[in-house]
Amino acid sequence: MEINQFAIYQLKNMPENRGIRFRSYETLQKNQIQVRYENYEQKYLGRMLPGDTPGSIRERFHRQTPRRFQGHSISVSDVLVLNQDGEVTAYYVEKEGFTVIAGFIRNGSSGA
Repeated sequence: MEINQFAIYQLKNMPENRGIRFRSYETLQKNQIQVRYENYEQKYLGRMLPGDTPGSIRERFHRQTPRRFQGHSISVSDVLVLNQDGEVTAYYVEKEGFTVIAGFIRNGSSGA
């Protein structure tokens, strides 16, 4: 039985990430900066609710942050990873909406 779950990743608090924190995906692309798993740390792992989308998860976290969540409010440059029916998709959080990013979670990494 598969468990539908999601994970929230936020940039590690290190000097190398200062220039990319809270930057749009388009800005990163213009500067030829890749969104790399190594620069992030998992801040939350939870089960998805029926019908969950990246937008509904973001909205739920803005309304009420779970106690186990150790990060800052979900914002630009965060990555939401959804594992839905065994299909893993990574979403880069934008000011409004999300951009699907390929290759963020690789097989064998300790993600969602």
